Amino acid sequence: MVESEEAVAEALLKAVGVDDHEPEVVGMVLDAMHRAARDALGDARDLALHRNETKIEAHDVRAGDDLNAAAGYSRRPPPARENAIAAAASVNAAPLNLADGHGVRLPSEGNLTTRGYSLEARNDDLESMASRYKS
Repeated sequence: MVESEEAVAEALLKAVGVDDHEPEVVGMVLDAMHRAARDALGDARDLALHRNETKIEAHDVRAGDDLNAAAGYSRRPPPARENAIAAAASVNAAPLNLADGHGVRLPSEGNLTTRGYSLEARNDDLESMASRYKS
């Protein structure tokens, strides 16, 4: 542990009104702080990778925190509906890549419950499927 981290944990304990504690409490507080930071940065990294970016930006951390708050993993109140919609729009702006060129192509607008939606196989998919099952 770095000594400055211990000072931060001590300051945090004093800020919440804990003046007398055992030395092990500082280690537990540091462990909780590191775990929270790791989880927050991991979520931010996942959001950045979804946008095909390798650099984590501040809005990735905020969006990850807002999504965790909405999921009930935080003591903060859930975000307003407009903020949740904005976070979903920023995450869903990047299209999903098809694995090896196979998979179901979803409609770009609307959803699967709209009338007139149907799945059609591409010719190259049919040919590759036929070649796999020839004996």
